[in-house]
This record gives sequence, structure tokens and C-alpha cells, in this order.
Amino acid sequence: MSSFIEKLDPDALAFFNEVASKPFNQQAVAFLNAYWPEVGSQAEFVFTYAAAATAAATSSRPPPHRHRLSAAATATGLGASSSLAVSH
Repeated sequence: MSSFIEKLDPDALAFFNEVASKPFNQQAVAFLNAYWPEVGSQAEFVFTYAAAATAAATSSRPPPHRHRLSAAATATGLGASSSLAVSH
């Protein structure tokens, strides 16, 4: 089984790495642009969660754990935000 990055052409891989290197809130914009039909109704939650993750990543103290993920967010993996760049 090959990973999704092995299926990307060089331009797509470069775009993926560019987006992955950005702060979470900018990754959220790219995610929402790509998956608007599927997750547009969750846009406010996605952006709020990403903004909190960005703030936490730039803060020296851990964020409060006040967010409760909706079933839709959990089903789409929005609760596992991470920044990851890859190469062939």
C-alpha cells in the first residue's frame, strides 16, 4: 500500500508542504477551501479550533481544554490537528 504522498505529483507535493509549514489557522483556510462542500457548515468551529491551536503553539503555556469536538469534527479528524511536511 502506498501513502498518499507517493501519489502526489511534484507540484502537488510542493503545495502540500507549503500549506503544512504554515500556522494552523492558515492550514485551516486551505482545508476549508479544499473541502468546503463537505465541511463548510463547520467552518466557524474549524477556524476557531485552528486559531486556538496556533495560539497554543506560539504560547509557552498549554491551552485550556475547553473545546468539545462535534461528532462531525471527530468523524473528519479535525480533532487531530498537526503540522507535517513530507518529501519523496
